[in-house]
Amino acid sequence: FFHVMGCSLMANDDFRSEIFKAVECFHAAGARISFDPNIRSELLGDRNLMEVIGPVLRRSAILLPGETELRLISQIEDPNKSVDRLFENPNLELIVLKRGKQGATIYTREGVVETPTYPVQEVDPTGAGDCFDAGFLCGLVEGRSPQECGNMAAAAGALNAAAFGPMEGEISPDSIQALVSKRR
Repeated sequence: FFHVMGCSLMANDDFRSEIFKAVECFHAAGARISFDPNIRSELLGDRNLMEVIGPVLRRSAILLPGETELRLISQIEDPNKSVDRLFENPNLELIVLKRGKQGATIYTREGVVETPTYPVQEVDPTGAGDCFDAGFLCGLVEGRSPQECGNMAAAAGALNAAAFGPMEGEISPDSIQALVSKRR
């Protein structure tokens, strides 16, 4: 996998160009591209969204947007129609719609998987989406099902939100497994 965070595409034009080159290189070598659009309007400015993220989006196998990002990218309000439009991209395998405290919905070409949340005493949600992405991708690397990947991701995000700081939670394979096991 080669993972791209959308805010890195918005920060600097030269940096974005280098990321585009890296995406093409990794894609050509057979890597699966994962992409969290992480759209930040304050960084995007007056630039066209698709010019900024389009080259990465077109090569993405795994897309991890929030609800607003899904609408912005697809330019459709209805989530199901948004997903259908995005799956017109032949490279796209999974859309993991992050909905914060409402869980996540994982769309595959074969169906839909709902992922619950893991209640924790929230201290700081900063970085929870990044930890969610990491948990999901770790599950994919381990060959787990979309449901298992979603559970791991939700647990990683929750553990991060239980601590102050962008990635300060007690997150490890053992702590994720312990939290996931509590739900069973």
